[in-house]
Amino acid sequence: MIPTAEKFIEEKYSDVPGELNDITDLMIEFAKFHVTEALKKASEKAEINCDCDGDEWCKGKINKNSILKSYDLDNIK
Repeated sequence: MIPTAEKFIEEKYSDVPGELNDITDLMIEFAKFHVTEALKKASEKAEINCDCDGDEWCKGKINKNSILKSYDLDNIK
């Protein structure tokens, strides 16, 4: 299960003094931005694997690896 930003901060930075609301809000905004960008890239780069012979109609399968690699995690800094 993916933790909320608040829970993440509590678990990773329990020794940080003071109010965490500003940090939490910034983390949420940052994560939403990157998820939006990742989904855009995934929609552009997703590939379908299809093994068809000639004009035969076939049901393709989404290449999950093309989606998982569509957004470079180095973009998150």
